[in-house]
Amino acid sequence: MPEWAWWVLPTLYCGYIAAHGVGLWQLRRRQVVPTPTPVLPSLSLIVPVRNEGAHLRAHAERWLGQVYPEFTVTVVDDHSSDGAAAGLPPDARLRVLALPHDRVGKKAALAHGIAHTHGAWVVTTDGDCYPLNTDWLGTLAGGMCPETVCLVGPLRKRHRGNLFEAAQALESVGLVGLAAGAIGLGAPTLANGANLAFRRTAFDQVAGYAGIDHLASGDDELLVHKLAGAFGGRAVRFVFHPQAIVETPAEQSLPALVRQRLRWVSKGRAYRNPFMRLGQVVAYLAYAVLLLYTLRVAWAPETWPWALGLWALKLLTELSVLYPTARLLGQRYLLWWLPLYQLPYLVYVLYIGVAGSFTRSYDWKDRRVQ
Repeated sequence: MPEWAWWVLPTLYCGYIAAHGVGLWQLRRRQVVPTPTPVLPSLSLIVPVRNEGAHLRAHAERWLGQVYPEFTVTVVDDHSSDGAAAGLPPDARLRVLALPHDRVGKKAALAHGIAHTHGAWVVTTDGDCYPLNTDWLGTLAGGMCPETVCLVGPLRKRHRGNLFEAAQALESVGLVGLAAGAIGLGAPTLANGANLAFRRTAFDQVAGYAGIDHLASGDDELLVHKLAGAFGGRAVRFVFHPQAIVETPAEQSLPALVRQRLRWVSKGRAYRNPFMRLGQVVAYLAYAVLLLYTLRVAWAPETWPWALGLWALKLLTELSVLYPTARLLGQRYLLWWLPLYQLPYLVYVLYIGVAGSFTRSYDWKDRRVQ
């Protein structure tokens, strides 16, 4: 096979990433936090929790510490075994709901919370996540203009210095950048329920989680896809602002990380977005070619300049997404580790992609999910 043939799929992958870089540039140029509406909408913050007792009180104080004038916090306990919701600070804006015994799972908890609140907009986060700024809700509200039905916010992975957490934080930078870039192109793909807001009437109009409620995961991306399908991709906005950042902890062990990623990948079978499905196929094939081409250097040493050039093309293209996102998240220092993580990350993505395609059940927070 001629040398140029090895470049076809990786070049397509780089084009896909570069398109997200263009979308990210367009999103930032348009100043994605528009002028807020004259009357700020009422907000219902819904927090589904399961076995989050170790840190729930501290995080609840951060949610309640928001300076936004009109909001409530509803914690929905998904049958926790550790008394997760006990000991929460007393506050008139905070209520705790127990999920009925005949319902389980995150989507059920979110739907239960939404049904028992009345804010014009619903904001979701997770029990192990917290905003970095007291104007988090106000910053999200800046994007709640009439033509918008959904807002996706940035999520930062907490990094306390070790290489394992740094790898997860760097991956998170890439995922946030891809989410923002796709939204900038008007073709939303990724999102995270730890920092998501949507108009209640729009949620009701697309019948909420109906049609995706059979999946344990996907309360974020699949809902965003439904909203974009009903109202158009431009009705989904990304809030590219440091005051909108929510932080989440990194996994502390490799088995826990793999379980989390398999849970994320399991929802991929429900994707209907052609841009996203094409990107998945191209990325997996390009990564496989890159791995084979790198291994080929061992018995064809004269090809190392071609292999190096291919890796350089990949790295430079990815920086078009990674650099502005890392700057937003205050984690530019992570980019120094990017060359070190390139080959291990390639193997990791291929493993998770293949394993996730065959995964039908996994453990999540002391529960076996089918």
